[in-house]
Amino acid sequence: MGRRPKTWGSIATYQRLAQLSEQAHQLAAEDNEAKLSEVEEEIDRAAAKLRGLGDKELAAIQQTLVDLS
Repeated sequence: MGRRPKTWGSIATYQRLAQLSEQAHQLAAEDNEAKLSEVEEEIDRAAAKLRGLGDKELAAIQQTLVDLS
């Protein structure tokens, strides 16, 4: 099995994403929209980090999603 490309991020980032996902599910079950929104933003940043995206690229993706909705 080959090595992961560097842009796939670290194991720590994957673990953090898993923790954030669990937290997001719990907050959704509790209807805690304010905190859920914060956690979702952190998930976006962590996922962008995994793919080697910077703030500008993440903002462009987020804007495109807003435009499409």
